[in-house]
Amino acid sequence: MLAPPKSGRGVAVSYRCYYSMSLIYLGVPALIFFIGYLRYTVGIPLALILLICGVLAVARCGEGVFDADIPLRYIIAFACFSVVFSWFSGVGEFIYSLNDHPFRVATLNDLVDYDWPVIYDYSTQQNPEVIEFLGKSSGKTAFIYYFSYFLPAALAGKLFGITAARVTLLIWNAFGIFLCLLGGSKIAGKASAAVPFMFVFYGGLDIIPAAVHAFYRYPGWTSLEGWVQDMYYYCNMSNLANGFNQTVPLFLVTALILTAGDVKSIGLPGALLFAYSPFGIFGIFPVILTMVIKKKMCTGGGRRLLTDIMNPVNTVPAVILLVVYGTFYTMKNAMSERGFTWIFYDNKARYVLCYLLFILLEVLIPAGVLFKRYRKDAFYICAVISLCVIPFYLMSPANDFCTKSALPSQFILSMYFAGYLTELYDEDRIYASKREKAPRRTNLKKVFASLVLVLMMFPSFVNVFLIAGSELTGEPSEAGLIGSFGNLSTDRYVDLVNKQHFADDYEDTLFFKYFAV
Repeated sequence: MLAPPKSGRGVAVSYRCYYSMSLIYLGVPALIFFIGYLRYTVGIPLALILLICGVLAVARCGEGVFDADIPLRYIIAFACFSVVFSWFSGVGEFIYSLNDHPFRVATLNDLVDYDWPVIYDYSTQQNPEVIEFLGKSSGKTAFIYYFSYFLPAALAGKLFGITAARVTLLIWNAFGIFLCLLGGSKIAGKASAAVPFMFVFYGGLDIIPAAVHAFYRYPGWTSLEGWVQDMYYYCNMSNLANGFNQTVPLFLVTALILTAGDVKSIGLPGALLFAYSPFGIFGIFPVILTMVIKKKMCTGGGRRLLTDIMNPVNTVPAVILLVVYGTFYTMKNAMSERGFTWIFYDNKARYVLCYLLFILLEVLIPAGVLFKRYRKDAFYICAVISLCVIPFYLMSPANDFCTKSALPSQFILSMYFAGYLTELYDEDRIYASKREKAPRRTNLKKVFASLVLVLMMFPSFVNVFLIAGSELTGEPSEAGLIGSFGNLSTDRYVDLVNKQHFADDYEDTLFFKYFAV
């Protein structure tokens, strides 16, 4: 799996090794769902088909070695960083955690405490405000969410208790981050400290509207990273700390696509995203399309390329996962509000201004730093175009479509930024070794890149400061505020839970008629 490279300077990781580890990571939760959530006559045969497709995908995936040897010290450092960051970002709830964690805690608790499929009885709700809002004191409802990421931890919790579940979730998340960093090193062109640094701190220039809002309280502001109505891009730190269950799989599949040698086996990990992030599928599709149309992928001709794409290893898992998870997710009590973002603005001129400012600060300036180095790179172009188009559509009040669809493109730009910073550092070392001064143009480039980097770090730094500061001062976390969706301790989230996590009349749905236990 890992072998000393010919240069002797580090460790060479074959793509097959990297693909295999990633496929196991992405596939195990889906297999647990199929076996534990579906009736045996359906789940076991489908799980076997997915398993066979996985073995064939590994056998067919292209060989190759990472562009740069990965020194052993970086592999060790990446592993340590992954565990520490997973802990610091609140996964497993061993430290103060951010505002989305009440939902993560309740999800893990209920997957451990309830039989699968998780079914709630409205009679177990004890909070009077919750009962009044729901308008029900009897009957049953099914739990619906993208919870496959939690299933390995939940299985450990059923066997050994909730603490084991929390520890398993932390380690599972850390393993995913480690795989993302390995792939990120290939994308950046070299393993360096810039890879984990940009993995955490990449984001938009939200500090600028934050400064404006401090002096002028303009309408539409909701938060530091929600400074424009209905258009939201969050920094990597926010995504990894709040929505790790969707962010890590999306980052990993993006890394697999960018490091692949051909299209023969990329459909399976792409299809597995149905288990983790339905909205993220919209963001990964342009990346896969870009991979397909790249010239180096077309060496066998159009017919050969079509054959490689449409092979059973790519298509069969996609159909299975789409049907099973599609029927599961669409059972929700209420579909989220949706539509083109401009219809939610009364003033169209205001919409145009907001969109242009949003794209400028969240996309164009950060991507502009990379323009000279990556302007001919197909994935760079894909990422920039995708991030400019995604805000045109809204789905859910917090626009989860926008935030999750953007993740693949944000990961690409963050790793390209890591490669760019590594290149600047190497240039400095070369000039220093020759005892020469860098050209003025090079210095200006570094000044501009440094300024953008410092500004984009601000939202991530705020999150780091909030977590560390709250932990040091003993500020109580709200992670346990919900506790269980079967007995909501507060009515603060009841509307959201009812719309996004409950499915009444579930017995009449396709999923429970034909698939569920």
